[in-house]
Amino acid sequence: MKTLQDALDDEHFYICLKPEKENGKWLGGVEITALVSDNHGLEPSELEEVLHILHMICASVPLYESDKDVRDKAYKLVEQAFEETGQDAEYLFGDDYDEEETDTSPQLIHKGNIIKVDFGVKN
Repeated sequence: MKTLQDALDDEHFYICLKPEKENGKWLGGVEITALVSDNHGLEPSELEEVLHILHMICASVPLYESDKDVRDKAYKLVEQAFEETGQDAEYLFGDDYDEEETDTSPQLIHKGNIIKVDFGVKN
């Protein structure tokens, strides 16, 4: 597994998680920060698309908090991947893991600088 030191690169986009703590104990939440270098090497339209993916990934955490079905699907995906490849493998995007096809894709709705991601799940 790559460490952050191995991966540091101007062309990479990073999502950092900082555990929320009080008196040294984790409270169960995380602060999510996206880091992007000014030297990413992308054209403006390409940057917009990559940032959109990055924001969708960041949006998954509050989505998991509000939608139990989505959270359970993600949990099962990770559990299945760990069972099939072991916890030290690059389990979600490695060659050893075959992702099941899904019949739905999220719908993206753009309104100015706001992006709404609709996974089609009704609460």
